[in-house]
Amino acid sequence: MIAYPLITDSHCHLDFPDFNEGLDDIVERAAQNGVHRMVTICTRLPEEPKVRAIAERYENVFYAAGTHPMNAAKVPLVTTEELLSLSEHPKFVA
Repeated sequence: MIAYPLITDSHCHLDFPDFNEGLDDIVERAAQNGVHRMVTICTRLPEEPKVRAIAERYENVFYAAGTHPMNAAKVPLVTTEELLSLSEHPKFVA
């Protein structure tokens, strides 16, 4: 067996529809190939609960939440307090 270095995938989109089926397998294969941590990214704050749920489901998956500039006109504004409240979750990293 090949010894892989420990890798953090700092930007993945595990909530995208392409991954609805087989997410367990994707996360497991990543771990088997040296990806010991993954950060799944939320690109629209209203979708944050879905990304958070994925991070809660897997020990080695964390999440980041925000709104991509290309989506900014399509999502409601949030307050600084709302953004800061996200940081209270132990799996939230950015």
